Amino acid sequence: MFIINHVPIKKYADCEQATQTTPAQKTCALCQRPFAWRKKWARCWDEVRYCSERCRRTAKQQSASGRQGHEHHR
Repeated sequence: MFIINHVPIKKYADCEQATQTTPAQKTCALCQRPFAWRKKWARCWDEVRYCSERCRRTAKQQSASGRQGHEHHR
């Protein structure tokens, strides 16, 4: 087994193909975009809800102001 871009790859002696494990994915609670597991979230992955600091801050501001909808950022 070896690592490419922080993703473990298994290489089998009897075949030429490498099998890549798929990292866990979630959907952002604010922008509804998919995002993948990151090493910095290893200890708290079950609690991660947002894809970025920007989405987390926006959601916090919206809940503080009482707004219901959300806006997509790009």
